[in-house]
Amino acid sequence: IKLLKILAVLGSGDKSASGHMYTVLGDIFRKGDTASNIGNAILYECICCVSCIFPNSKMLDAAAETTSKFLKSDSHNLKYMGIDALGRLIKINPDIAEQHQLAVIDCLEDPDDTLKRKTFELLYKMTKSTNVEVIVDRMIEYMISITDHHYKAEIASRCVELAEQFAPSNQWFIQTMNKVFEHAGDLVNIRVAHNLMRLIAEGFGEEDEGADSQLRSSAVNSYLRILGEPKLPSSFLQIICWVLGEYGTADGKHPASYIIGKLCDVAEAHPTDDTVRGYAVSAILKIFAFEIAVGRKSDMLPEFQSLVDELSSSHSTDLQQRAYEVQALLGLDKQAVESVMPIDASCEDIE
Repeated sequence: IKLLKILAVLGSGDKSASGHMYTVLGDIFRKGDTASNIGNAILYECICCVSCIFPNSKMLDAAAETTSKFLKSDSHNLKYMGIDALGRLIKINPDIAEQHQLAVIDCLEDPDDTLKRKTFELLYKMTKSTNVEVIVDRMIEYMISITDHHYKAEIASRCVELAEQFAPSNQWFIQTMNKVFEHAGDLVNIRVAHNLMRLIAEGFGEEDEGADSQLRSSAVNSYLRILGEPKLPSSFLQIICWVLGEYGTADGKHPASYIIGKLCDVAEAHPTDDTVRGYAVSAILKIFAFEIAVGRKSDMLPEFQSLVDELSSSHSTDLQQRAYEVQALLGLDKQAVESVMPIDASCEDIE
Protein backbone atom coordinates (compact mmCIF):
# COMPACT_ATOMS: atom_id res chain seq x y z
CA ILE A 1 0.00 0.00 0.00
CA LYS A 2 2.84 2.41 0.83
CA LEU A 3 4.53 1.58 -2.49
CA LEU A 4 1.28 2.28 -4.36
CA LYS A 5 0.95 5.62 -2.56
CA ILE A 6 4.52 6.51 -3.64
CA LEU A 7 3.80 5.47 -7.26
CA ALA A 8 0.69 7.69 -7.25
CA VAL A 9 2.85 10.69 -6.30
CA LEU A 10 5.61 9.85 -8.82
CA GLY A 11 3.24 9.25 -11.74
CA SER A 12 1.06 12.32 -11.20
CA GLY A 13 1.14 14.34 -14.44
CA ASP A 14 4.19 12.38 -15.68
CA LYS A 15 3.40 10.34 -18.79
CA SER A 16 6.68 8.47 -19.11
CA ALA A 17 6.91 7.56 -15.40
CA SER A 18 3.27 6.39 -15.49
CA GLY A 19 4.06 4.26 -18.56
CA HIS A 20 6.41 2.13 -16.46
CA MET A 21 3.70 1.47 -13.88
CA TYR A 22 0.82 0.20 -16.06
CA THR A 23 2.11 -3.40 -16.26
CA VAL A 24 2.55 -3.74 -12.49
CA LEU A 25 -0.84 -2.13 -11.75
CA GLY A 26 -2.49 -4.40 -14.35
CA ASP A 27 -0.98 -7.43 -12.60
CA ILE A 28 -2.34 -6.31 -9.22
CA PHE A 29 -5.85 -5.87 -10.66
CA ARG A 30 -5.64 -9.32 -12.27
CA LYS A 31 -4.21 -11.21 -9.30
CA GLY A 32 -5.87 -9.23 -6.50
CA ASP A 33 -7.37 -11.36 -3.76
CA THR A 34 -10.97 -10.17 -3.23
CA ALA A 35 -11.63 -12.75 -0.51
CA SER A 36 -9.57 -11.02 2.20
CA ASN A 37 -9.65 -7.53 3.73
CA ILE A 38 -6.00 -6.82 2.93
CA GLY A 39 -6.49 -7.98 -0.67
CA ASN A 40 -9.38 -5.52 -1.07
CA ALA A 41 -7.34 -2.77 0.62
CA ILE A 42 -4.55 -3.24 -1.95
CA LEU A 43 -7.05 -3.20 -4.83
CA TYR A 44 -8.61 -0.01 -3.46
CA GLU A 45 -5.18 1.63 -3.18
CA CYS A 46 -4.47 0.50 -6.75
CA ILE A 47 -7.64 2.33 -7.94
CA CYS A 48 -6.49 5.44 -6.03
CA CYS A 49 -3.11 5.18 -7.76
CA VAL A 50 -4.71 4.85 -11.23
CA SER A 51 -6.84 7.93 -10.52
CA CYS A 52 -3.70 9.97 -9.68
CA ILE A 53 -1.21 8.98 -12.42
CA PHE A 54 -1.35 9.84 -16.14
CA PRO A 55 -4.67 8.36 -17.44
CA ASN A 56 -4.68 5.11 -19.41
CA SER A 57 -7.89 3.60 -20.78
CA LYS A 58 -7.00 -0.05 -19.97
CA MET A 59 -6.12 0.86 -16.39
CA LEU A 60 -9.35 2.88 -16.01
CA ASP A 61 -11.38 -0.09 -17.31
CA ALA A 62 -9.68 -2.45 -14.83
CA ALA A 63 -10.25 0.05 -12.00
CA ALA A 64 -13.92 0.43 -12.98
CA GLU A 65 -14.39 -3.34 -13.01
CA THR A 66 -12.93 -3.68 -9.51
CA THR A 67 -15.07 -0.75 -8.32
CA SER A 68 -18.13 -2.52 -9.70
CA LYS A 69 -17.30 -5.61 -7.56
CA PHE A 70 -17.05 -3.40 -4.46
CA LEU A 71 -20.43 -1.79 -5.19
CA LYS A 72 -22.15 -5.16 -5.65
CA SER A 73 -20.73 -6.56 -2.41
CA ASP A 74 -22.97 -7.24 0.61
CA SER A 75 -20.45 -5.60 2.94
CA HIS A 76 -21.10 -1.96 3.96
CA ASN A 77 -17.36 -1.32 4.09
CA LEU A 78 -16.70 -2.57 0.56
CA LYS A 79 -19.69 -0.60 -0.78
CA TYR A 80 -18.28 2.50 0.91
CA MET A 81 -14.90 1.86 -0.74
CA GLY A 82 -16.68 1.39 -4.08
CA ILE A 83 -18.50 4.72 -3.73
CA ASP A 84 -15.24 6.47 -2.77
CA ALA A 85 -13.32 4.82 -5.64
CA LEU A 86 -16.02 5.74 -8.19
CA GLY A 87 -15.91 9.34 -6.96
CA ARG A 88 -12.20 9.39 -7.82
CA LEU A 89 -12.61 7.73 -11.23
CA ILE A 90 -15.39 10.00 -12.50
CA LYS A 91 -13.09 13.01 -12.05
CA ILE A 92 -10.98 11.51 -14.86
CA ASN A 93 -13.77 10.03 -16.97
CA PRO A 94 -17.37 11.05 -16.08
CA ASP A 95 -18.78 8.36 -18.42
CA ILE A 96 -17.67 5.63 -15.99
CA ALA A 97 -20.49 6.70 -13.67
CA GLU A 98 -23.20 5.74 -16.13
CA GLN A 99 -22.73 1.97 -16.02
CA HIS A 100 -22.74 2.01 -12.20
CA GLN A 101 -25.61 4.45 -11.72
CA LEU A 102 -28.18 1.90 -10.51
CA ALA A 103 -25.73 0.24 -8.12
CA VAL A 104 -24.91 3.65 -6.62
CA ILE A 105 -28.59 4.62 -6.27
CA ASP A 106 -29.26 1.30 -4.49
CA CYS A 107 -26.71 2.28 -1.82
CA LEU A 108 -29.20 4.96 -0.67
CA GLU A 109 -31.37 2.05 0.54
CA ASP A 110 -28.57 0.75 2.77
CA PRO A 111 -29.22 1.02 6.52
CA ASP A 112 -25.69 2.41 7.09
CA ASP A 113 -25.93 6.23 7.49
CA THR A 114 -22.30 6.94 6.66
CA LEU A 115 -22.62 5.02 3.40
CA LYS A 116 -25.84 6.86 2.53
CA ARG A 117 -24.18 10.27 3.04
CA LYS A 118 -21.20 9.26 0.91
CA THR A 119 -23.59 7.96 -1.78
CA PHE A 120 -25.56 11.21 -1.74
CA GLU A 121 -22.36 13.22 -2.34
CA LEU A 122 -21.42 10.99 -5.28
CA LEU A 123 -24.91 11.14 -6.85
CA TYR A 124 -24.76 14.93 -6.67
CA LYS A 125 -21.49 14.86 -8.67
CA MET A 126 -22.87 12.30 -11.15
CA THR A 127 -26.02 14.23 -12.08
CA LYS A 128 -26.51 15.52 -15.63
CA SER A 129 -29.49 16.27 -17.89
CA THR A 130 -29.93 12.61 -18.92
CA ASN A 131 -30.25 11.19 -15.39
CA VAL A 132 -31.52 14.15 -13.34
CA GLU A 133 -35.09 12.79 -13.05
CA VAL A 134 -34.07 9.42 -11.58
CA ILE A 135 -31.43 10.87 -9.24
CA VAL A 136 -33.41 13.85 -7.90
CA ASP A 137 -36.49 11.66 -7.30
CA ARG A 138 -34.40 9.27 -5.20
CA MET A 139 -32.71 12.17 -3.39
CA ILE A 140 -36.13 13.55 -2.43
CA GLU A 141 -37.21 10.11 -1.12
CA TYR A 142 -34.00 10.05 0.91
CA MET A 143 -34.64 13.61 2.16
CA ILE A 144 -38.16 12.68 3.35
CA SER A 145 -36.76 9.83 5.45
CA ILE A 146 -34.27 12.04 7.34
CA THR A 147 -34.97 13.68 10.71
CA ASP A 148 -31.77 15.75 11.02
CA HIS A 149 -32.89 19.30 10.06
CA HIS A 150 -29.44 20.57 9.14
CA TYR A 151 -28.75 17.68 6.76
CA LYS A 152 -32.31 17.77 5.38
CA ALA A 153 -31.80 21.45 4.49
CA GLU A 154 -28.56 20.58 2.68
CA ILE A 155 -30.24 17.83 0.63
CA ALA A 156 -33.18 20.11 -0.19
CA SER A 157 -30.88 22.87 -1.46
CA ARG A 158 -28.90 20.34 -3.56
CA CYS A 159 -32.14 19.00 -5.08
CA VAL A 160 -33.20 22.55 -5.95
CA GLU A 161 -29.79 23.32 -7.44
CA LEU A 162 -29.80 20.19 -9.65
CA ALA A 163 -33.42 20.76 -10.72
CA GLU A 164 -32.69 24.40 -11.66
CA GLN A 165 -29.58 23.36 -13.58
CA PHE A 166 -30.75 20.24 -15.44
CA ALA A 167 -34.60 20.23 -15.48
CA PRO A 168 -35.81 18.46 -18.67
CA SER A 169 -39.10 20.44 -18.65
CA ASN A 170 -40.85 23.19 -16.72
CA GLN A 171 -43.63 20.74 -15.80
CA TRP A 172 -41.13 18.38 -14.14
CA PHE A 173 -39.39 21.30 -12.44
CA ILE A 174 -42.63 22.53 -10.86
CA GLN A 175 -43.62 19.03 -9.66
CA THR A 176 -40.14 18.51 -8.19
CA MET A 177 -40.20 21.90 -6.42
CA ASN A 178 -43.64 21.07 -5.03
CA LYS A 179 -42.25 17.89 -3.46
CA VAL A 180 -39.26 19.75 -1.99
CA PHE A 181 -41.48 22.51 -0.56
CA GLU A 182 -44.06 20.08 0.79
CA HIS A 183 -41.48 18.10 2.78
CA ALA A 184 -38.80 20.70 3.55
CA GLY A 185 -40.35 24.08 2.74
CA ASP A 186 -39.29 25.78 5.96
CA LEU A 187 -35.67 24.77 5.33
CA VAL A 188 -35.44 26.15 1.77
CA ASN A 189 -34.21 29.66 1.00
CA ILE A 190 -37.17 31.99 0.23
CA ARG A 191 -35.36 32.99 -3.00
CA VAL A 192 -36.29 29.53 -4.36
CA ALA A 193 -39.98 30.23 -3.74
CA HIS A 194 -39.73 33.52 -5.62
CA ASN A 195 -37.95 31.79 -8.52
CA LEU A 196 -40.74 29.22 -8.73
CA MET A 197 -43.43 31.91 -8.82
CA ARG A 198 -41.47 33.75 -11.50
CA LEU A 199 -41.17 30.59 -13.62
CA ILE A 200 -44.93 29.95 -13.45
CA ALA A 201 -45.56 33.60 -14.37
CA GLU A 202 -43.05 33.81 -17.22
CA GLY A 203 -43.82 30.34 -18.57
CA PHE A 204 -41.55 28.86 -21.19
CA GLY A 205 -40.33 32.26 -22.34
CA GLU A 206 -41.29 31.40 -25.94
CA GLU A 207 -44.30 32.56 -27.91
CA ASP A 208 -46.23 29.43 -26.94
CA GLU A 209 -49.20 30.75 -24.97
CA GLY A 210 -50.99 27.37 -25.04
CA ALA A 211 -48.12 25.59 -23.28
CA ASP A 212 -47.88 28.40 -20.70
CA SER A 213 -51.63 28.20 -19.95
CA GLN A 214 -51.38 24.42 -19.60
CA LEU A 215 -48.44 24.81 -17.22
CA ARG A 216 -50.41 27.25 -15.05
CA SER A 217 -53.57 25.12 -15.11
CA SER A 218 -51.65 22.06 -13.96
CA ALA A 219 -49.99 24.17 -11.21
CA VAL A 220 -53.43 25.40 -10.04
CA ASN A 221 -54.90 21.87 -10.04
CA SER A 222 -51.94 20.42 -8.16
CA TYR A 223 -52.07 23.24 -5.56
CA LEU A 224 -55.80 22.81 -4.98
CA ARG A 225 -55.10 19.11 -4.36
CA ILE A 226 -52.11 19.82 -2.09
CA LEU A 227 -54.15 22.24 0.06
CA GLY A 228 -55.87 19.17 1.49
CA GLU A 229 -52.57 18.05 3.08
CA PRO A 230 -52.07 18.77 6.77
CA LYS A 231 -49.29 21.10 8.00
CA LEU A 232 -47.86 22.72 4.88
CA PRO A 233 -44.78 24.96 5.29
CA SER A 234 -45.29 28.73 5.27
CA SER A 235 -43.16 29.40 2.16
CA PHE A 236 -45.11 26.77 0.20
CA LEU A 237 -48.45 28.29 1.24
CA GLN A 238 -47.22 31.67 -0.02
CA ILE A 239 -46.52 30.15 -3.45
CA ILE A 240 -49.91 28.38 -3.48
CA CYS A 241 -51.82 31.56 -2.57
CA TRP A 242 -49.95 33.61 -5.16
CA VAL A 243 -50.56 31.10 -7.99
CA LEU A 244 -54.26 30.64 -7.08
CA GLY A 245 -54.75 34.42 -7.01
CA GLU A 246 -52.97 34.96 -10.30
CA TYR A 247 -54.29 31.96 -12.29
CA GLY A 248 -56.96 30.20 -10.18
CA THR A 249 -59.86 31.22 -12.42
CA ALA A 250 -57.87 31.71 -15.65
CA ASP A 251 -58.86 28.47 -17.41
CA GLY A 252 -62.54 28.73 -16.43
CA LYS A 253 -62.59 25.30 -14.72
CA HIS A 254 -62.95 26.64 -11.19
CA PRO A 255 -65.52 29.30 -10.25
CA ALA A 256 -64.23 32.35 -8.39
CA SER A 257 -66.29 31.49 -5.29
CA TYR A 258 -64.57 28.07 -5.03
CA ILE A 259 -61.03 29.55 -5.19
CA ILE A 260 -61.95 32.37 -2.78
CA GLY A 261 -63.38 29.78 -0.34
CA LYS A 262 -60.12 27.80 -0.48
CA LEU A 263 -58.03 30.95 0.15
CA CYS A 264 -60.27 31.90 3.10
CA ASP A 265 -59.63 28.42 4.53
CA VAL A 266 -55.86 29.03 4.27
CA ALA A 267 -56.13 32.40 6.06
CA GLU A 268 -58.31 30.93 8.82
CA ALA A 269 -56.06 27.90 9.31
CA HIS A 270 -52.99 30.11 9.94
CA PRO A 271 -54.11 32.80 12.41
CA THR A 272 -50.55 33.55 13.57
CA ASP A 273 -48.80 33.65 10.17
CA ASP A 274 -49.27 37.23 8.95
CA THR A 275 -47.28 36.65 5.77
CA VAL A 276 -49.46 33.75 4.59
CA ARG A 277 -52.62 35.65 5.52
CA GLY A 278 -51.34 38.66 3.57
CA TYR A 279 -50.73 36.50 0.49
CA ALA A 280 -54.21 34.94 0.82
CA VAL A 281 -56.01 38.31 1.08
CA SER A 282 -54.09 39.75 -1.88
CA ALA A 283 -54.89 36.62 -3.92
CA ILE A 284 -58.61 37.09 -3.18
CA LEU A 285 -58.30 40.78 -4.12
CA LYS A 286 -56.90 39.74 -7.53
CA ILE A 287 -59.71 37.24 -8.15
CA PHE A 288 -62.36 39.88 -7.39
CA ALA A 289 -60.52 42.31 -9.70
CA PHE A 290 -60.41 39.79 -12.59
CA GLU A 291 -64.13 39.00 -12.12
CA ILE A 292 -65.06 42.69 -12.19
CA ALA A 293 -62.81 43.24 -15.25
CA VAL A 294 -64.70 40.63 -17.30
CA GLY A 295 -68.04 42.01 -16.16
CA ARG A 296 -69.06 39.24 -13.75
CA LYS A 297 -70.76 40.23 -10.52
CA SER A 298 -68.87 38.93 -7.50
CA ASP A 299 -70.67 38.71 -4.20
CA MET A 300 -68.75 38.86 -0.94
CA LEU A 301 -68.77 35.35 0.53
CA PRO A 302 -69.80 35.40 4.21
CA GLU A 303 -66.51 33.75 5.27
CA PHE A 304 -64.54 36.38 3.34
CA GLN A 305 -66.62 39.20 4.81
CA SER A 306 -65.83 37.97 8.33
CA LEU A 307 -62.12 37.63 7.43
CA VAL A 308 -62.03 41.23 6.14
CA ASP A 309 -63.84 42.46 9.25
CA GLU A 310 -61.32 40.65 11.44
CA LEU A 311 -58.29 41.95 9.53
CA SER A 312 -59.59 45.52 9.45
CA SER A 313 -58.87 45.68 13.17
CA SER A 314 -55.71 43.53 13.04
CA HIS A 315 -52.56 44.46 15.01
CA SER A 316 -50.64 44.11 11.74
CA THR A 317 -50.82 47.36 9.76
CA ASP A 318 -49.95 45.38 6.61
CA LEU A 319 -53.00 43.10 6.95
CA GLN A 320 -55.20 46.06 7.89
CA GLN A 321 -54.10 47.91 4.74
CA ARG A 322 -54.85 44.87 2.55
CA ALA A 323 -58.33 44.46 4.09
CA TYR A 324 -59.20 48.13 3.40
CA GLU A 325 -57.84 47.84 -0.16
CA VAL A 326 -60.16 44.91 -0.94
CA GLN A 327 -63.18 46.86 0.30
CA ALA A 328 -62.13 49.92 -1.70
CA LEU A 329 -61.57 47.87 -4.88
CA LEU A 330 -65.01 46.29 -4.70
CA GLY A 331 -66.53 49.75 -4.89
CA LEU A 332 -64.71 50.72 -8.10
CA ASP A 333 -66.01 50.52 -11.69
CA LYS A 334 -64.69 48.17 -14.40
CA GLN A 335 -62.20 50.62 -15.99
CA ALA A 336 -60.66 51.64 -12.68
CA VAL A 337 -60.26 48.01 -11.61
CA GLU A 338 -58.61 47.07 -14.92
CA SER A 339 -55.99 49.78 -14.53
CA VAL A 340 -55.36 48.99 -10.85
CA MET A 341 -55.15 45.19 -11.30
CA PRO A 342 -54.44 44.21 -14.92
CA ILE A 343 -54.86 40.49 -15.71
CA ASP A 344 -51.68 38.33 -15.79
CA ALA A 345 -49.38 41.34 -15.59
CA SER A 346 -47.03 40.15 -12.85
CA CYS A 347 -44.09 40.18 -15.30
CA GLU A 348 -44.85 43.57 -16.81
CA ASP A 349 -42.65 46.54 -15.95
CA ILE A 350 -44.36 49.06 -13.71
CA GLU A 351 -44.24 52.51 -15.23
